[in-house]
Amino acid sequence: MFEFDPKEAEEKTFICLPAGKYQAEIVNAENKISKSSGNPMIELQMMCHTNTEHSVRVFDYIVNPSSLWKLKSICRCCGMDFNKGEIDEQLLVGRWMMVKLKIRAATDKYSEKNEVVAYVDKINSTTPTQTTNSDTLKAATVAEDNVPF
Repeated sequence: MFEFDPKEAEEKTFICLPAGKYQAEIVNAENKISKSSGNPMIELQMMCHTNTEHSVRVFDYIVNPSSLWKLKSICRCCGMDFNKGEIDEQLLVGRWMMVKLKIRAATDKYSEKNEVVAYVDKINSTTPTQTTNSDTLKAATVAEDNVPF
């Protein structure tokens, strides 16, 4: 039996960036199976950076075949060959690119969160900058696991 003191539970908060374009670094890429469709997918974790000291972890899911358009865009941004029909997802880790984010509204199950709308372009600099938004950041309370799959 797992025992704990309920008084020691802390509220978890995360920062949700305003919609716009941000520099992002892929920090983890993992092959998984989508819980909703049962299809193979790559789970990406990115750190999206503002032009201040804030960085926000954003997850994205490339499910085969429904979101291969995302993988094609990522390959374009990273200079990788999409047409080979296979990719070593670990070669994505450490790559920087400009991404366009939106805010996905909260549901009964999950808090609001950032969602990748597009992989825009390759970037050569790793100096975080934000191209189109104010520095306003939104804090929200979230459960530990906010993955919708």
